[in-house]
Amino acid sequence: MWTSNIPFKISFLTWRLWQGEAAQLIWKHFGRPLGIRAHRGTIRHLIDIWWNQKTTNEIHKMIIIVICWEIWKQNCECKYRERKKFSVHIMIKQAERNILSAMSQAFPSNSLTLPWISFCDTLLRLRPCPKSIIACWKFPTAGTLKLNTDGSFISTNESVGMGGVLRNEKGDFVLAFSCPIRCASNLEAEAMAAKHGMNICYQKNHSNFILELDSLAIAEMINEGKCCNFKLNLIIEELQQLKKHANVKVKHCFREANEWGLKVHSNWTRAKCLQ
Repeated sequence: MWTSNIPFKISFLTWRLWQGEAAQLIWKHFGRPLGIRAHRGTIRHLIDIWWNQKTTNEIHKMIIIVICWEIWKQNCECKYRERKKFSVHIMIKQAERNILSAMSQAFPSNSLTLPWISFCDTLLRLRPCPKSIIACWKFPTAGTLKLNTDGSFISTNESVGMGGVLRNEKGDFVLAFSCPIRCASNLEAEAMAAKHGMNICYQKNHSNFILELDSLAIAEMINEGKCCNFKLNLIIEELQQLKKHANVKVKHCFREANEWGLKVHSNWTRAKCLQ
């Protein structure tokens, strides 16, 4: 930790996080009820003990982050504000409130209250409840088509492509496209796939359809018109203009529900642009 290769301020902060007097009190306060003993080993050893602790849930992993965050905040207040020394009481209370807030959201049906010792007794008995969501392609309403598009950008082998499928309210195939493109990111590939698909629909006189893609970021950009990337923003503006000339709804779907778009674009290397 104290070496010439590491800037002093980083070494000093690291010392604050695990060997400082305040840090030792905080680690002890939160660790004892969880069965984790305080020690004077290395910071790596400290994190290993907390991270690999065997419990029914992973609350101890979150506590590491919360404790480090509170110590960092106190360090900044002492350095840049009027606070003269670390307040262990304030750090503990703020950390407890943050943990209580997070756990109340994760386990809303359970009554979790402070102090920390009684909180741990209840917490250690809780088990996470797995949640599942059905992800499947949904049929559009009568008279409406659905366009699923997908794009991919793999920088390692320069594999870039896009594809899409248009289907009717019965799920019957209407048209599809698949072709290689040139772009600089996965988001750009997704946006270009959506743009190409919408252009094809207009060329075929399909003006009432749903554009569905598995990129939440691109879907939000099209609907909200907000994008900080200049090159990507040009594509988003074109998509918004296309959207204005027809009855088009842009929706996000899970990748598993966009299976046809994924299959079509993955085959672009074996076919030229198909329509």
